[in-house]
Amino acid sequence: MKKEFSISLLALSLAACGGSSSSDSSLGINKDFASGIRGAEQEPALKNDPVSEGDNVELNTRLTGNVLEDSSVRFNFTPTENKKVALVLSSAAKDLDLEVSSTDLNLDSSDGNSNEAIIFNAIANQLYSVEVESYEGQGLFELKLVEANRSSLGLTANEYIVEAKYTTKETCVENGETNQYNYTDNTSIIINWKDGYVVSLSGESKTSFKSVSGDSFTAVSSDSETNGSDSYESNFTLNYTTNFETGELTGTASSETTFVDSNSTEVCTANITITANVVL
Repeated sequence: MKKEFSISLLALSLAACGGSSSSDSSLGINKDFASGIRGAEQEPALKNDPVSEGDNVELNTRLTGNVLEDSSVRFNFTPTENKKVALVLSSAAKDLDLEVSSTDLNLDSSDGNSNEAIIFNAIANQLYSVEVESYEGQGLFELKLVEANRSSLGLTANEYIVEAKYTTKETCVENGETNQYNYTDNTSIIINWKDGYVVSLSGESKTSFKSVSGDSFTAVSSDSETNGSDSYESNFTLNYTTNFETGELTGTASSETTFVDSNSTEVCTANITITANVVL
């Protein structure tokens, strides 16, 4: 099944690969954030550097490389200062994915094309491993390893990046057996309050607001996929309330997903509480 879909992945990206939404795209919240909420606007000067397996690289570099079918290129960097860092991948290859890992950190971007992005807080003198992986296809790639800024991430004037913590309580029922799970996830998404939509950092998965009330909005998405005898179908609802003076958000989300394979059917429902803030 594409990207090993799971409840947590849907919760993080709002609308997973192939997802859809039905809502009024004219809905929005016509408010401005207080001064100081927006992050750095301009991309810093970048040096160009080819990269290959096992290399050590530096921040604020435009890396170029080549990845083969069913393979990957992994390299490392160690920041000298605490920095909010963005990884922005682009390639004409069919489907490359992106991952960064370190102590207590493991983030990935795996949409259905080769335009991927990750934003995270890097700690001084800590080793970070970055991997560009071929999910399907091969080819040249460009990866910006850069201090996070709005220009590198291609944000429009009304788009903001939000970092969120999801605390999830999930119940799954399969063949009469019930299992319960509690877990937390951290993610980054783009929200455009004025134009009324939520979108993944890569720009692939976009969902319009379904309803608006004051400083709150609701967005609803659905997703389904079939691969032979395996399939899933899922619905996800996100609610956010925004403080435009501080850039802080609070929210809730819920989802219901049905997984079917040749041996069983599993139905999972999740209730999620969210704390978040605008970072860029």
